[in-house]
Amino acid sequence: MQLALAAAALLMGLAGGPHCVAMCGAASSAVIRIVPLAPAGHGAAAAFAAPGAFHLGRIASYSVAGAIAAASVDSLALASIHVAALRPLWVLLHVFVFTWGAMLAATGRQPLWAQRIGRSLEARLRPHAGSTWLGVFATGLLWVALPCGLLYRR
Repeated sequence: MQLALAAAALLMGLAGGPHCVAMCGAASSAVIRIVPLAPAGHGAAAAFAAPGAFHLGRIASYSVAGAIAAASVDSLALASIHVAALRPLWVLLHVFVFTWGAMLAATGRQPLWAQRIGRSLEARLRPHAGSTWLGVFATGLLWVALPCGLLYRR
């Protein structure tokens, strides 16, 4: 059972890699490119400081978000098996996720309230994002909040 799960996770990761490169590659490289973290002439370590900080933040945030999502959905699924009153909640969660995805696919944009929240956060965080190693790391940490299919929609 564990080998099958590991193999499925590996295949999903390999299949999802090109998707991630296509959707986030340009935006990620734009964030990294505008960040000079060390003066010119400091060698290869300085050249990898911004990408390393950014991707370290992304890896950390996606790991934590994935663990939280898996644990919460697993707990709700387990609870819905044992508590009959939670079964409608479990079904409603699936209906909500499906409806949200269908709406995004049909309209190609996020709802206005989500767009307003995102723009206000961007305006507040932009000055802090690229000035230091910690700012680039924090940008990577917050990358998990970006819906990948909506990165380029203005």
